[in-house]
Amino acid sequence: MALLTSEQINDLNTRTIQARENLTLGNMREALKIFLNILKDYPGDVRTYMTLGDLYLASNQEATAMRLYSDALRIEPHNREVIRRIKLAALEYKENSSATAEQIPTEPAAIGRLLQRLTDQPAPVAEEDILRAAGLLETIVRSKFPAQTVLDHLDEIDVLLPALLEINIRQARADGQPELANALGQLQENIRLQMEAHQRANERDGNSTMTERKKQFLDRFHGKVFILASEELKIGTRLDLLREALQEYGCEVLVGSQVLDGDSFRPDLVISSSPHRRQELMHTLAEYSALHIPIVLDLDCDFEELPLNHSSYADAGLGNPQVARAYLTSLMLSDRIVVTSKALEETLQAAYRKVCMIPESWSKKSDLWSKKGREHSTLNLGWISSVGQAEDLATLRRVIIRILRQYPQTQLVIAGDIKSYQMFETIPENRKIFLPSVEPEDLPYVLGQIDILLVPLRNTAFNRACSDLILLDAGIKRIPWIASPISSFQEWKAGGVVANSLDEWHVYLTQLISDPVLRSSLGDAGFHKAADRESGKVVLEWLKLLEQIRCKPEVEAG
Repeated sequence: MALLTSEQINDLNTRTIQARENLTLGNMREALKIFLNILKDYPGDVRTYMTLGDLYLASNQEATAMRLYSDALRIEPHNREVIRRIKLAALEYKENSSATAEQIPTEPAAIGRLLQRLTDQPAPVAEEDILRAAGLLETIVRSKFPAQTVLDHLDEIDVLLPALLEINIRQARADGQPELANALGQLQENIRLQMEAHQRANERDGNSTMTERKKQFLDRFHGKVFILASEELKIGTRLDLLREALQEYGCEVLVGSQVLDGDSFRPDLVISSSPHRRQELMHTLAEYSALHIPIVLDLDCDFEELPLNHSSYADAGLGNPQVARAYLTSLMLSDRIVVTSKALEETLQAAYRKVCMIPESWSKKSDLWSKKGREHSTLNLGWISSVGQAEDLATLRRVIIRILRQYPQTQLVIAGDIKSYQMFETIPENRKIFLPSVEPEDLPYVLGQIDILLVPLRNTAFNRACSDLILLDAGIKRIPWIASPISSFQEWKAGGVVANSLDEWHVYLTQLISDPVLRSSLGDAGFHKAADRESGKVVLEWLKLLEQIRCKPEVEAG
């Protein structure tokens, strides 16, 4: 293969990773398309020849696989991995010597036949799903109330049905009952086909519903939105997700810090998150209010109860009279106040009737959420500080130290607050890790280092108004959690347990450390819950709110 420039190497590696990720996700057509384009641009890429050979071998096309492996060997004659693959394919070929090779394995027609063979074959049940199914069966069998346990896990049973059947198929084979195994196998395949058909139908219906929903929304809403941001055009993850979702619905969205001159972009709506942090934003907000343009104020915490040692207190705390006046002014100028928890909604509604709650969300478009965390040999107990407070974790310090001494396979991960890390000075360095604060978009990486998430919060007014964002993030990464009895955590429920005392913290930690099946089950439950918070779904609540605030005059008149 000719020498490549650094840019070409980066491009090739990026495309190869994309193709393999599509293979992992089962997007065979997209993966093959990327591999073919790689060979078009980089005809000497041995890795692609090997991967295509592997796919042909998996579809029982041993002769074609050998042809592709031979092409790879001509490029790199001493590549041991290619030589090993040729030997493997040769063994398979001997058992099926009548097979003929594709003349040109990389031409579209041959790739189409490969795709047909690969997708027509029954998808094997993943061993991970079989382990989950076995754990679920054990949970049901050991339960004092099996019927209720089944009812509580109906959604999980529905997803794991092929795996549950696979367990019975293997047992039937082990018991010397091939006829029963074959019958169960046919049932398993029928269920698999029905699930795939149902999924395709849902996707078609979803696309159709989405198109109709967009049309209805744009019929009622002009679609020009101005999101107020700092001079650095930073708007935070929450409003950035909203921006992307609104643009998908056909809205024209602009992010800025000042009122635009002229009529080139006169917004129908202004959205701002905590503008009292910066004086210039308050001026812009006041100008738009004077132009009678509706304003939506988005608040992600209770600023009136912001602790003195909070990392944002200096610029957002109300101890400064000027900041306090700006905060009250932003509330008065707003046509709607949107908050992230029911507790905060109830608090503000006592003084303002125009308050509503729209929950936090996430986007599956971010590759970091789908990537697996770094492999580690220890079981990591993790705490993430988003506010720089050590007092909350301090309430749990003795329990954590006790657990670390009781279970030598565990390790403590502290992220974001060095003071919290320093509280555990008696713990050996090889039993603890400190991760510095990261930008919100890098949070999936931090979560990838954690196996059990700890969320201890003291019973303070500020904490009581917290959202469930940290549990949402844990759910996306399938991380089980233990948390304090904050109302938003109790409402979330899925994926972990709420501890009401230090004794319960110790008991629950012991159970999760000792039971990998329980950890997996809770992680899956949290993931399914988080799926309902994908930004494409949560945006519907925003759309409903925007329609209420600003509709087209002719619709309002009708």
